[in-house]
Amino acid sequence: MTNLVFNLVNADVVAAFYSSNFDEDGEIYEELTISMEETENITVRMREFEDARIFGTGGNVNRYFVYQDTLQFSSAFNEHLSRNEWLELADSLPVTLIVVDNKNHEELTRRAGVPVNSNILINHSRTQASGNWAEFAPFVFDNQILQLQNRDDDAVTYLPLHGELRGSDVPNEIIQFSAMSYVIVLVPEVNAHFYVWSIQTEDSYNFIKYARSFFHDMLPYDDGVGFVASIFDQASEERAVRSLFHTIMIAMYSFIGMLTLIALTNIISTISTNVRSRSREFAILQSVGMTHKGLRSMLNLESILCSVKSLIYGVPLGVGVSYMMYLFMMESVWFPYELPWLAIIQCIGGVFAIAWLTMRFAVSRLRDKNIVDSIRSEAGKLML
Repeated sequence: MTNLVFNLVNADVVAAFYSSNFDEDGEIYEELTISMEETENITVRMREFEDARIFGTGGNVNRYFVYQDTLQFSSAFNEHLSRNEWLELADSLPVTLIVVDNKNHEELTRRAGVPVNSNILINHSRTQASGNWAEFAPFVFDNQILQLQNRDDDAVTYLPLHGELRGSDVPNEIIQFSAMSYVIVLVPEVNAHFYVWSIQTEDSYNFIKYARSFFHDMLPYDDGVGFVASIFDQASEERAVRSLFHTIMIAMYSFIGMLTLIALTNIISTISTNVRSRSREFAILQSVGMTHKGLRSMLNLESILCSVKSLIYGVPLGVGVSYMMYLFMMESVWFPYELPWLAIIQCIGGVFAIAWLTMRFAVSRLRDKNIVDSIRSEAGKLML
């Protein structure tokens, strides 16, 4: 869960601007937008901090839609739809228009092999299907022109696509949008309703002090229009969360270790007691011709059968408990369930090893016992 939260974007500091068109009473009013000129001015100021690496991205999420019959689905997308019959697409698909800062925009256009200020289709989708994330290129790119319709006023805009980029060609700061919309287009300019600066720096504390000296003053402001502007020390928060995580894991593994030692003690004691209590039986078998090797083979087989029986009950029970824990954690954050194969294999090997070693140790203690004395002693106990 910690990795899911903090590994989406590689950033030590996150600065964000977001405008909402709902006031405290739920009334809708005009949203505040931020222009590319304003975001670029802030980005340039941030880059003046020594050794700060900035990736700025923003835009409008699902403000426009395009009718799906104007797009050609890829074979991977069609296969995805066929595997998930419950997934039905509407006649129109939401469109997310995104922008990035000038420096990274030039790099992305170079990767796409198109001129600067081109419109680039981010041909990547990341959707949840059957409890797992599915990633694929949803469309066939052929320099099509998208007919976008504004959800607010039904205004129509024609957007030509000049190139495409796949998921492997773009950073996570852009990939995260693929979980929100099928159609994502990188455009050179748009009045953004949100914008996020992801900053990598070795000195997040001083960078935050530096950025706060100008960040809010350089943002657009309008009385009566709600917006959120914040600078978040993600590196510090990540360290705090991971420290708490390690503390919890130490306590949990200590508890698990204690339970494991108790279980091992009980298993070793039970097997050893069982072997000692059957010493007369073993002595009788040896008296009729069973060799010590044959006795050891018999007990090895018993340990295997005992281990198999315990695993038949234990493995399904353990998997069921782990899945119940997964369902409980799903209330906080979604992530795919993965069967813990490594833990299961380790458990199976441990069960067989413990049972076999304990049996071998118990049998080795019978080697020096006299057969006649063992039969007499057990017979005497029975008479008493």
